[in-house]
Amino acid sequence: MNAELINAQNKLHIVNVNIRESSFKLSEEAHSSFVLSELFNEDHKTQSYGDVSRIKVFLSEEDNRQCYIFEYSVGIRLLKVDPSSSEGAESEDITDVTVGIEAVFDATYLSEAKLTSDELKAFSENNVAFNVWPYWREYVQSACNRMGIPQINIPLYKIRK
Repeated sequence: MNAELINAQNKLHIVNVNIRESSFKLSEEAHSSFVLSELFNEDHKTQSYGDVSRIKVFLSEEDNRQCYIFEYSVGIRLLKVDPSSSEGAESEDITDVTVGIEAVFDATYLSEAKLTSDELKAFSENNVAFNVWPYWREYVQSACNRMGIPQINIPLYKIRK
């Protein structure tokens, strides 16, 4: 671990993780009664993303503490692919999005000391996703349940190296 990351980890204390924005969508072609047989077959592939999109910094005038809010945007979608139109796995023709789930989380941390931009960058690249991930997994499971589809497996978070 680099010094900036260690310094940031020592300075920041998590307060909460809140969902600020979310959406999920099931395509009109994927009716719930057919989802079990069609959703998780070879004709679908998964795409996902997740990253800190913004950092907001506030100073508490009362006790001179810094408040850092890391905005973490994350999403997953299942794409229907047409394997007959490709010769290789990388050239598959994506026909439509069967399921899409997206969210923006605010991860709030307090600190007695101001962090440098390098410390914020190191922390956002290594810790924020780790703290948000359980909330993301729960949201995906809940969204799948509400849409009446099988659970989309969100694996445990893997720390970037």
